[in-house]
Amino acid sequence: MVISIIGAGAMGCRFGVAFAEAGAQVWLYDVWQEHVNQMNANGLVVEDGVGGERTLEVNAVSDISRMPVSDVVVIFTKSMYTMDAITKAVPIIGRDTAVLTLQNGLGNIEAIREATGNNPVIAGVTNYASDLLKPGRVELKGSGVTKMMALDEGARETAARLVGLLCAVGHNAILSDDVLIDIWEKVAFNAALNTTTAITGLTVGGVGSLSESRQLLFDISSEVVMVAKAEGINASESHVHGIIESVFDPEMSGDHKTSMLQDRILKRNTEIEAVCGRAVQIGKKHGLKTPKLECVYALVRVIECNYNKICL
Repeated sequence: MVISIIGAGAMGCRFGVAFAEAGAQVWLYDVWQEHVNQMNANGLVVEDGVGGERTLEVNAVSDISRMPVSDVVVIFTKSMYTMDAITKAVPIIGRDTAVLTLQNGLGNIEAIREATGNNPVIAGVTNYASDLLKPGRVELKGSGVTKMMALDEGARETAARLVGLLCAVGHNAILSDDVLIDIWEKVAFNAALNTTTAITGLTVGGVGSLSESRQLLFDISSEVVMVAKAEGINASESHVHGIIESVFDPEMSGDHKTSMLQDRILKRNTEIEAVCGRAVQIGKKHGLKTPKLECVYALVRVIECNYNKICL
């Protein structure tokens, strides 16, 4: 199976490693030329998070025309770049190529549908974590679960094969019965964790270190679940709260810097619109009040718009 990953950042590399070690032919595309050059020259160095490391030879490119037509194209860019990423990937998308999104936030499925037309789509979520330490070096953070579901009949077998590849290398992966529930629950999780880590500058474990901050995380996620239910999505408040509680442990993701925190540190655009903004707007459509969600949304937005004016 030929799997091409568009967006070989921390998570793209983590999944690229898993698919490659399971026997797939994996191609990694990224616009960061130094990262691509380092992987091609010296391989991708993978730290396992418990003191060990290994080096994996990879096919890394910054020019999509050098990639083969693929069985599966995985979009792993930030949500605001989904349309650009899938448009660039058109040359490697054949008639039967499945497109997989495991991205954060809302709106990715719609963007992929718009850009590809009739290609089968697989959607999913993951709470595995990873940090891109420097060009050509990634650290895998803790454990987790990956869920995916074929949104089209023609992708059912491919989705099952992808899950099988991940499971073959010890990755906890399952086929989902209702991926929209999974996506909305992941949005609720990210709306709580990603925003508060970006605002405070603390790791996941740091924002979970006080009972008051834990309650804030639960309240934010509960507001997102409320919006999901208004949309007819049967998301579970207790399930999301349980997942949030589980990641505070350093053996899970407690020492992890979320992608939104890393974006703040590097003064990059965040996924705040896909993670929070869309949920806020959908809530307003239903006449719902989401004050804590709107608060963290506004705080991340004002930080993002004023990186060079922050006094700290």
